[in-house]
Formats: sequence, structure tokens, C-alpha cells
Amino acid sequence: MKSQLTLFLIAVLIIIPLTVLGCKIQDTAELEEKIAELEGKLAEEEQVEEDTSEEVVIEDTVKRGWKTYIDKDYNFKLQYPEMLSIEKTFTNYHNLTGTWRYGATEDSGGKSILSIVVYRVENENTYPRYFGTELRIGASNITDDLENCLNYDQDIITNSPIETEVINGITFNKLVIQDAATMQYVEGISYRTIHNNTCFAIEQLKTGSNYRDETSPNDIPDSELDSYYDSILEIINTFEFETDLGEDSVNMSFDTMGLSYSWQSYLVEATPYDNSGPPGPIGLPQHLQIRLMPLDMEESPSGNPVIYIIPVEGYKQLYEKNGDQSVSIMINTIQEMLQDRPDPFPINEMPILPFEEVGGVNDFAVQSKYLEFDELGGFRFIGRFVQDIYPVTNERLRYIFLGFAGDESDYLIVFFFPVTSDKLPDTAETEEIENIYGDPETYRNDMADVLNEYEESDWDPDLALLDDISASLNIEAFLASMK
Repeated sequence: MKSQLTLFLIAVLIIIPLTVLGCKIQDTAELEEKIAELEGKLAEEEQVEEDTSEEVVIEDTVKRGWKTYIDKDYNFKLQYPEMLSIEKTFTNYHNLTGTWRYGATEDSGGKSILSIVVYRVENENTYPRYFGTELRIGASNITDDLENCLNYDQDIITNSPIETEVINGITFNKLVIQDAATMQYVEGISYRTIHNNTCFAIEQLKTGSNYRDETSPNDIPDSELDSYYDSILEIINTFEFETDLGEDSVNMSFDTMGLSYSWQSYLVEATPYDNSGPPGPIGLPQHLQIRLMPLDMEESPSGNPVIYIIPVEGYKQLYEKNGDQSVSIMINTIQEMLQDRPDPFPINEMPILPFEEVGGVNDFAVQSKYLEFDELGGFRFIGRFVQDIYPVTNERLRYIFLGFAGDESDYLIVFFFPVTSDKLPDTAETEEIENIYGDPETYRNDMADVLNEYEESDWDPDLALLDDISASLNIEAFLASMK
């Protein structure tokens, strides 16, 4: 479009001095001013077109010669070499069909998001007769697709186990694609994850013919074909989800350390103060939540893990303006513990927020430890909430981290993750419940001593691993956006 304008301006430069509508422009400065005005209008039109697009492609300064693709509908981005192009549909190519993921049926409700064709070749007489390799990304929120997202299709017979791989904090199940017949093949890896209640399939694919006549000097070596296929992995390794903060997208850094969980961050709107129901008041200011979802839906723990990132002053004010000092008292208690560092820790009634996660009395707190990371500092413990006297079992036990982030400890960080131990029973026997009613305090003290002797590795997940996950949280970009 810009080249057309340039040709038009050249014509103007030639014709106008001669005679245009009976007028002459004698002043070169006046002519240059008109040219600049026209170019400015064109730039404004192009900017409007770019701003209203659903997806934006921008130059990336991290990788020279690469671009960054940002998808606002599915809230992810990736980088790719600038000599390649992105297509929004999957085209049929020999044994690769146009379905949203390889192996999906033609009537599947999934969506093809993008395809990057890295290399294709067709030959009449030399090897290979055809070959193509490309990256495809598809997604589906259909119930059946979600249920089968992380496993092989039922009609697939394979000896390849499902492995996991973490890419930029996202845990993927890696499913091997291998299909061959009549000297033709399809091979690849389908990287699967569930994010924001959507199944994502990021697929590294190649298809070709392995038929050969006599060897020809024009044959393309398999090593060269494989190099095109292998290069796709470098693109996949740039894939990452972004946090949707309304009009802005803010990069988050978070690592699940190999646990089979995906995660999604949400900017949660404020909920009003409400003290009308048990067990007590609730209400939160606008805050960020990071929710972790198990990749194996059958192994979903009781209460999925969640991280809260809550502005301290907004949280206090929400309660104080309703005549309730409980949040301020709780935050001050957490701050005092971090400053004074009592040793030993209390074995019950730890200060815990938000109240939305507190379903009763904190009657046990064990495995307590102070933690200092680059981005935040706090303490963690294993605890639970009960409404009556009850033996310690694997029911309702959670890893709980509380701390602060920001230059002035402006944000309260709370991380909940369900934990169990093989050393504890899953449920309590009736006789045991009756016995502890006689002297619940002695029982609590004795059990606290026992549980504090457990190694960090006696818990599932390992407490050291959960500490590393807490340490991996990088919310600097989010904090900057909230100032």
C-alpha cells in the first residue's frame, strides 16, 4: 500500500507543477508539507488496522531474525524465524489432514489455531517423492477432547510411553505419533496440556514417502530432512501462556518443577465484604490467582492448588471500612512472625489468609520453615482446618506458604497445595476418634512431635520441591503493572 502511495506522490510531483485543475504549486516546501500530510494519514490508517487485529505479530529483539506471534484469543505467544509464515488453517497435505490435532475425527469441534510450514518438497523421480514438516497448534474445550487430551486415543496401539516435559513452566504430556503404510509415513510428537479448561495440542509433524528408485545425486539425504523437522523444537521451546489482565498481557514466570500440573493465572475482580455466613467474614480486593490443574484428571487432589497474590492495603481497607480488624490483625501477625522469627513455630492456630480458604480451626501446624527467595520471603508449614476434634490423617492436609512481595511488602502471597504421606492413614478409625476426645491437647502435641520428625521427602509432593515451586514465582511484571 505504501509503494502505491509513493508512485502516486511521484506522479503528483510531475503533474502538479505543469497544471492541475488550473493551479500551480511553486513552493517546494509547500509540496513537501502536503506529502508529509498524506504519509501521516496513511500511517494512521495502518495503525488502526493493526490495533484492531485479533492477533499481533511484532518484531522480537531477543532472537535476531525471529518474530513473536501473540494470540489474544487463546492468550499465548511464541517466536518463529521471520523467513517462515503463519497460516490460520491446517491444509491437507498427503497424510496430514486438516483436523485440529492429528488423529482427531473430521467432525471434531476443536479449532486449528496456527500452522508454520517449515519445509515441503515434491519430486517425480528422486528421493523423497514428497516430504513435509510443520508445526501445528490446535485447541478444544469440548468435554470429550478434554477428557482424552492427555492420553492416546483408544484405537491407538503403541509401545511408546507417555512422557512429560516442562516448557516455560508449562507441563506437557508428550504423545508419540507414528503411522506408516504403503511406503508412506507420518511421524511426530504431540505436546498436550490443559490450560484454562482448554486442551492444547502443539504438534511437531513430518510426513513423507520412503519409496526409492535407484540412487540419484539429486536425492535429499535423510539427515537434511530430519534437520528441518528437528528445527521445529526450537520454535516449540518459545511457547508460553500469558496472563490476561484485561487490556494488557503481563508475562509471568512460574515453574511446576516437573509435577504433572498445568497452571493459569487470573485477575480476579473484587468481592464485597460479607459477614453473614459461617465460618466467618469473606471478601477480597481485586487480586491475582494462579490455579494449578492436574494433567491427569483422575488424580485430581482434594482441593486443587492455588496461589493468591493480594494487595495488602486494599485488603486491609476492605475489612476496616466495615468495622472489622481481623485481616489487619492477621497480616500484622504474619509480618511480626517474619520479623521476630519465633523458634519453635506454633503447632496450631497459625495466622492464615484469605478466609475463603479457611474452613475451620487450624489445629495442626508442622514442618514449619522460614524461606527467603529473590522475589519474596515468608514461611511454610503443613496444616489443616477442622471444625471438630479429629485424628491426623491424609485428609485435608495442605502445604501452606505465606509471605510478602514488592518493594514495601505490598502484596500478600499465599500458596496452598494438598499433600499426603505414606506414613499416615488415609482415614481415621472410629476407636481412634473416641480415644483422642479424652485428652486432645496431649494427642496434638504428641502428633506434632511425630510429624516434625518426618523427612521432607516423606511427603507427596516432596516439601523441598514445593519450596522450589514457591521460589520460582516471578511476578515482577505483574507488580509493575499494578502500580
